Amino acid sequence: MAAPAHLDAGFDGDGKVVTDFGGNEEAQEVAVQPDGKIVAVGHASPSAPGNEDPVGTQDMLVMRHKADGSLDGSFGNAGKRIVDFGPGYE
Repeated sequence: MAAPAHLDAGFDGDGKVVTDFGGNEEAQEVAVQPDGKIVAVGHASPSAPGNEDPVGTQDMLVMRHKADGSLDGSFGNAGKRIVDFGPGYE
């Protein structure tokens, strides 16, 4: 465990993780489950694979990592999921 205000090198090898959905995405909220898994939600632009909406709209992205920083393959599509709410949602 890292000292307070220091990155924990046990988390993804350097204390931080970047998860690419393949387009222009941004995580905006993070929660840690009681089992230590980390869920992040945000938005994905139409350039992200799996997002077929017109330009100017965005879908929700959700990803889950294990406590060590690796993606949780038991969640969504290899730890990642894009949720399409349909036309009109931005």
